[in-house]
Amino acid sequence: MSFNWTVLFRRGSWMEFRNFALNQRKNVPSRLQILQNEIQSVGQIRVIYARTNPDDIKSSLTEKRIGLDVQDNSSLAKLIKAYVSLGGNPFDISMFLVPDSYTFIADPTGEKDPNTDEVKQVSIQNQPYGGIVSPLADEKAGEPNHLSVAGWLPILRYPFWKLGKEEFYWDKGADLYHAVKSARGWITQEIKERRNDLEARILKLCDLREQLLLEREEILLGAVGDVFPSLLFNSDLQSQSHHLSSIVDTIDRIFHPQLNDKGEIDFTKPRVPTDKDPINPTLLEDTDEEKWCAI
Repeated sequence: MSFNWTVLFRRGSWMEFRNFALNQRKNVPSRLQILQNEIQSVGQIRVIYARTNPDDIKSSLTEKRIGLDVQDNSSLAKLIKAYVSLGGNPFDISMFLVPDSYTFIADPTGEKDPNTDEVKQVSIQNQPYGGIVSPLADEKAGEPNHLSVAGWLPILRYPFWKLGKEEFYWDKGADLYHAVKSARGWITQEIKERRNDLEARILKLCDLREQLLLEREEILLGAVGDVFPSLLFNSDLQSQSHHLSSIVDTIDRIFHPQLNDKGEIDFTKPRVPTDKDPINPTLLEDTDEEKWCAI
C-alpha cells in the first residue's frame, strides 16, 4: 500500500510522498469550493432558546425552546418538513447545541474601553451552557445534608434532578416497563419510519456539516494554510510544526543536511549513506535495488 509507513521509512519512500503531497496543494481551491457547496447544501439547524430575562440580552439562556431556524432549501430543511408533515416535533430530536455559540456586540450600556475610547464589545451566548453539556463539579461535595451533584449533567432531562437523588430506579418500574413495551410493540414499524429513521438522518446530516467545517477550518488550514489567500494560517490557533511546509523542510534537512551558498537545502548533496540521524535513526537510505520504487 502506498504511503502506509509512519516512523520507519527510507529516502525513496519519502521523496515519492513528498512530491505527491506538495502536488496535491494545487487541488486545494477546488476542494474548498466543494466543501463550501456541500456545507451550503446540507444547511444548518439552530434552536432559539428563551433567556432568563427577556429584556436583558446578556442574561443566561434557559432550555425553553421558542423557535427553530433552519436554512431554507437545504437538505436539513427538507427533512424537517417531512418530519413535521408526519406529525413530528423537531424540538424532540435534539437540543442541536453548538460549542462556542456566542457573538460579540457593542455593550448596550455604552461603556467605553479606556484604551481605545470605543464602546466595549461584550459576548452574548446564543445557546444554554455555552453549547456544551459536560459533567458538573461540586465544591460542596461531602458536606453534611448536601446532595452532591458531581458528575451530573446540567440539562433538565437528566433524571436525578427530578428524582432529587441518585438511585437505581429500574427495579421500581418493572411493571411499567412491560406496560410501555406492550403499548409500543404493535407500532414498532411506524415509529421507525415516521420518527427514528428521519431523526437519525437529520442528526447524521448535522454531524456531516460539523465534519465538513472541521475539514475546511482546521484540517486544511492547519496543513496548508497561507498557501492560498483564502487560507490564512494563524500561528496562535494552528501548530506550525504540523504544517506541511514545516514537516517537509524538517525531513528534507535530515536527508540533505548540507546547505548551499544561499543557506538553502542542497538537494544535489545527500547525506553520506552510513550517517545516521541521532534523533531520527529510523530514516533510512536506499539501496541500489530500491531506488526505483517507494514501498
